[in-house]
Amino acid sequence: MAKVPPYHQDREFFLNHVWESLNSGAKILFFAIATPLMLSAWGAERFGLFAVANSCVAMMAIVDLGLRMLTRVGLTNPESSEDSKIRLHALHVAAFSIASFGTIGVVALLSLAGCWHRWLQLPPTGDLIIVIAAAFTAVTMWLQLLLERIAAAGRLSRIKVALFVGNFAAAVVVVALLRSGASVAIVTAAYFGALAFPLLFLLPRANLHLRLFVRALVRLRLSEILAALHVGRWINVITCSWLFQSYGLVFLISWVLGPAAAGTFFLYLKLSELLTVLGASTSEPTIAALAGTPTALDRRRHFATGYRSAVALCLTGAVAYTFFSGDLFRIWLHRPLGNWTGLLIGIFGVVAGFSRMVSAGSVGLAKPRPAALGLLVGAGIIAGTIIAVRGRGSPELILAITAGAALFLLPAAGIIARDLGSTFAQIWLHPVLRFTPQLFLLIVVWWIGSVIDTALSFASAVAISAVICAVHIFRPALNSHVCARDSLLGYDTRSWRSALAMKVVDLIRPLRPAEQFAWATPCVVSSVAGLGDLFIHLPLIAGIVNEGRRRGIDVRVALRPAHREIGRACGWNILPFDNALEDFFKNPSALRPFRLWRRICEARTTKPNLWIDLTGSAISALAIKCAGAKKVAARITRGGRSLVNYPLPHTIRESEYDNIFRVAAHIGCKPDRSVFSKLLVEQDRETTDAVVLCVTTASRWKNWPLANFLQLIDRFPMLRFVVMGLKREILTEEKPLLAELLARPNVLDRFDTPNAMHLVQLIGHASAVITNDTSAAHIANAFEKPGAVLFGPVSPETFATPNGLRIFVDRSCPFHPCVQWTCHNQENWCMRKIPVEPVADHLATVLQATATYAATAILAGTVPVIESSRASHCSR
Repeated sequence: MAKVPPYHQDREFFLNHVWESLNSGAKILFFAIATPLMLSAWGAERFGLFAVANSCVAMMAIVDLGLRMLTRVGLTNPESSEDSKIRLHALHVAAFSIASFGTIGVVALLSLAGCWHRWLQLPPTGDLIIVIAAAFTAVTMWLQLLLERIAAAGRLSRIKVALFVGNFAAAVVVVALLRSGASVAIVTAAYFGALAFPLLFLLPRANLHLRLFVRALVRLRLSEILAALHVGRWINVITCSWLFQSYGLVFLISWVLGPAAAGTFFLYLKLSELLTVLGASTSEPTIAALAGTPTALDRRRHFATGYRSAVALCLTGAVAYTFFSGDLFRIWLHRPLGNWTGLLIGIFGVVAGFSRMVSAGSVGLAKPRPAALGLLVGAGIIAGTIIAVRGRGSPELILAITAGAALFLLPAAGIIARDLGSTFAQIWLHPVLRFTPQLFLLIVVWWIGSVIDTALSFASAVAISAVICAVHIFRPALNSHVCARDSLLGYDTRSWRSALAMKVVDLIRPLRPAEQFAWATPCVVSSVAGLGDLFIHLPLIAGIVNEGRRRGIDVRVALRPAHREIGRACGWNILPFDNALEDFFKNPSALRPFRLWRRICEARTTKPNLWIDLTGSAISALAIKCAGAKKVAARITRGGRSLVNYPLPHTIRESEYDNIFRVAAHIGCKPDRSVFSKLLVEQDRETTDAVVLCVTTASRWKNWPLANFLQLIDRFPMLRFVVMGLKREILTEEKPLLAELLARPNVLDRFDTPNAMHLVQLIGHASAVITNDTSAAHIANAFEKPGAVLFGPVSPETFATPNGLRIFVDRSCPFHPCVQWTCHNQENWCMRKIPVEPVADHLATVLQATATYAATAILAGTVPVIESSRASHCSR
């Protein structure tokens, strides 16, 4: 099963929140209605029996043996073939069937011996009821394991919908049976049967490949099945420890304090479970997201999305319980419940949600052992403490002890943070701190609601809390290495004009669901931004063309008309396509509507079924859809979500060089760097092996002062320099300096090169390149040229590669990085603060061993090697 696209994961988180909340609400509502009826019809002892039966359902998860988690991880593995996934699924179903059948047999034998009612101080019918609960639970778990392909495909919410229907049906059936005077055994059987029944309707949609699945089952050997039971041992330890720290305590309390106290603790658990399952609604998709994601950056993003949601929902629920759980107990037990008890229930639920996230992270990263050991130690200490205070304990004390046991999970949480490439504080504490302002607001809202103490105040508090949580959870998430100023309205831009344009486009269809990428023919792949972007994308474009040929797909390459010669030199079928609307937002007078219409009409002559746009912006997506593309694959961090079918992986301020490998893995191709060798042709002797200086860019604030380039040239009077750029980009006050620079005898003037291919040849045959942050730097990196790139307003973490030109950057400006078209610190401009000496020293180091330089220059003294700055721009 292919991995779920990143933005589809975010949508699945949302749907899981919704259906888990509805499920938990249905359970709470069921017990709010059914508990008084049960107490009235059966009494406290038999209600305790029903509570123990419900706890038996949870305890049956022990026989899962970690197989569901292992199945989900295996089915999301992008490196596994379909046959191996089917075989793995069949193996785990067979292993679970044997384990559950054996467990039910043991439970039945103990029931026949009357052990359960004696051990747990239950009525004699307790033995039969526990067998019924165990059998129905095993069937439900077996069905869920069969449906695991749905969850692995990113459709876990469908299973949650079926469970919600089951909860609703179970409530109706139980209330009807209670009114007719049914016994505990009948009500228990009907309740668990109704819960499992809707899962049957999902079997046809589980994509089991029934014939292959049955064949795989038949071919299994007993030794393989036994080995599968052993593989999930650490996950099973996690499951057992979870269960003991929740419903297992009901059994322990029934043994220590009797069934009445167990029934009270069971109600506490049901309240806290609402918070626990909200944590589970993020932790379950997190397992698949971590297991199916190849890069640490994506894993960190998926985990951060899930944990942020868990923090908001669990803490909000804890505040609500602190002020309003007493009202629920007045309904259930006809007695009030103190606020401190409500706070304890809330803390217990928050801690349980935290333990779920730690366990999910450990399993998703294939390191379950630390979480398993932490949970196991905590369970042992809880059991020992409860037995030690046997005669003096209470349900509230047990809640506090269990919550404190979460401290033993901190080492596992630290290991997860390290594996995600971050720190404990960044992964686990910062999301809580970011929610602190909302938490204080929630406390005020719920306090006011409790003071007013009316149904309307309660409903208002719920509604306000829901809005606060939704805003926090679904606001655009920034990466840990990205400053808040890097994103406006959640887009990868610092310009309000651009961000608003992106938002307008995305409002065309704001809730458009993401789809799983699929190849189609005819196909177009495009890169219609600057020349530098094109040279970053060239290996990926070549890989896409190669993969298309392998699949028999007709792939055309859409490039700006000025770049078409580059595409033809690569041997591609070129479609001239220019996104003229982008120029409009840079310069409104640059819009050429007739030229734009002509390009769109040319593209519409053969409407592509798939268009892969590597430029990725709202304006590009709009132009591509106007060109008739049926399916669009593009990044959406710069808008276009309304028009994009297949969102390509990209995060704000991500390295553009690293991103091409993520995109290639996402769509199933391999970047091909051999494409650059096709671009070099014979060059004239005058410029071959010279040092190329690119001295201008479109933004004056990205230009190293021309006086610095002049000093650099004067440092090497015997070295040939080719100076290039656009004369229109030279400032008026610097034109005398330009004339002086071009008058140097060792300087060749190549300003205003006639076309892009000529620029490529100049750099491709150079001995070294010194350039501002512009397309020349990316061309030099493509041909692996030595030299230096001078960064100013733009972050080098995004547009530089550590294996390319040496980076020189000054980050001392408080506005760095910033919008490149304006400067708020002109008196202390960043490019002016990059000195000439280290750049010249680096150039001398680069050329010292080359024949050209050795024959024409004499180096005096030792050349120092100066390390370039690599500090994160967020630390400034």
